[in-house]
Amino acid sequence: MTDRLKNSAIFSAPTISFVLDEDQVDRANRWAKQHKCASAGRYGSAGDKFSFTFCPSGIGDFVSVKCSCGKSLDLTGNL
Repeated sequence: MTDRLKNSAIFSAPTISFVLDEDQVDRANRWAKQHKCASAGRYGSAGDKFSFTFCPSGIGDFVSVKCSCGKSLDLTGNL
């Protein structure tokens, strides 16, 4: 393998960002407010309780939100 291939970046954009649409934000907020779990009041070391996962594909982005207790909600729209 050449040095050029070894040193080339897999992701070349200086910033990669993902955006939730209004419906996804509303659904995530409703779910988070209604969600009851064993980790109530406990958060990660950075104060996090929910994490978002974005999986880009050729047909669109698969999106989910996950609580620190392990339960998750699929926010993927119509693909």
